[in-house]
Amino acid sequence: MDEKFRVIIAGGGVAGLMLAALLERADIDFVVLERGVSTTAEVFGGGIVLHMLVLPLFQQLGLIQEIYRVSKAVDVISVISNEEKQLLGRLDLTRSDEMCGHQARCISRPELHRILLSQIPPHKIIYNKRVERFEQKEGQIFDQSARMSWWSSLLGLFQGNQYNSFSASPSSSNGSVHVHCTDGSVHTGSILVGADGARSKIRQWMYQDLAAKCLLPKSDMTPMRCDFVCLVGVTEPLDPEVCPLVKDTKSRFTVMCANNEPQTTAVMNIPDNKVAWMVIASPIDFPSPQGPLSKPPTPPSLRSAWRPDAASEMSNALKSIAVPYGGEQFGALLENTRPDKISKVLLEEKVFRTWSSGRVVLLGDACHKLYPSGGQGANQAIMSAVSLANLLYQLPSNRLEDVDTCFRAYRAQRWFQVWFASMLTKICTFMFSGKSRLARLTRYMVLNKLPNWVTRLGSRFAAQDRPQAVFLPFVDDGGNVRPYRQSQCFQRPMASVRMVAV
Repeated sequence: MDEKFRVIIAGGGVAGLMLAALLERADIDFVVLERGVSTTAEVFGGGIVLHMLVLPLFQQLGLIQEIYRVSKAVDVISVISNEEKQLLGRLDLTRSDEMCGHQARCISRPELHRILLSQIPPHKIIYNKRVERFEQKEGQIFDQSARMSWWSSLLGLFQGNQYNSFSASPSSSNGSVHVHCTDGSVHTGSILVGADGARSKIRQWMYQDLAAKCLLPKSDMTPMRCDFVCLVGVTEPLDPEVCPLVKDTKSRFTVMCANNEPQTTAVMNIPDNKVAWMVIASPIDFPSPQGPLSKPPTPPSLRSAWRPDAASEMSNALKSIAVPYGGEQFGALLENTRPDKISKVLLEEKVFRTWSSGRVVLLGDACHKLYPSGGQGANQAIMSAVSLANLLYQLPSNRLEDVDTCFRAYRAQRWFQVWFASMLTKICTFMFSGKSRLARLTRYMVLNKLPNWVTRLGSRFAAQDRPQAVFLPFVDDGGNVRPYRQSQCFQRPMASVRMVAV
């Protein structure tokens, strides 16, 4: 590939930083444009459950020991009722290490952010950069870049298939994207990756251009809906005598479903005697200062970000609710959580059809925003990042035809898995947060009557999708479920398939 090939990544969240860390290992030039002012500023959020599917990638990157040090294994998810704290059922995760070599791990978002940052040279992240607009040198948009038939999306199930490039007019290998920031600076690269979150500016501008040319699917023109509001945080170290939960060597992920209350509460203990917590409720029950929200698409004036200054009102309203352990009230957790580490966000969910246009491609929440109930958001972003990095490594040239083929293959590989994950999060959200009789029945049936063989079959199916970087030696994670064969879009030799035990 052209030595001048350069990737511009807009956004320094989990998706953007994972892609940057992988590109650094692949020796592909890149720069991250992050709107935050420093490495520690604006790292909001609570706990993240790293699934068994992504941990082999951290093992391959040599980061698994650090992940283990700052996280705790979770082998069961307990669901209890709010009224009497009666156990409603459990989701057993104990066999995940047999299938994938690792158990899921509970980790705080700031710690994961720190680990990913440690893999990126400081000079390749530029802070306080808000992207204002971008322009592509070729000035051509091809409708095939995003419009794919349903069977093309299913090709992602069969990793390793070749993808045919579309027929386009010849283009030179010096095409580029010019990214303009609000401070007047201009950054030039070969491609632009929009990893700037659910309210992605890159996606909005890309869609505006496609819509003007009548190339945007109708489904992508519909705004995301706001169905839930979420409050998250991580406490300071707690006294083990006051909060016995933190004594446990494993993370006791506990969900409290309130049949007669508007909120669902979840807590998980993490290292250093800390507790990561989350409260999900309907925005109608916890309105914003501008007024209550309803089911229609979220107006721009009511969209919240992961910022602590939007959380104080909801925090005050939740002080008296119960928590899933002991006799404490939620106010005790709030008192031990720094106000600047409490975040409120309006939860939206949508898997977009259009992921790329020309030399611009979306990543993570920018193209697949999922509910947090299934613990899928960050994990799917990580898996999309490794898929895109693998294809960029195999990219033979900077020609627009090759770039577009790469982006279409990336979407084909990931779209079905992301769609399936979105269905799981919807089911989990309905099961844990629903108050109707049907929701209660679903909770009871899934937690108590679902046959073990169904759970095992679903887990084994999911366990096959454990991607690793094709430009690094593969590692043997010790799982007894064989992962999918690594994909190859272009005919570039991949790294040795020698299995390396780490």
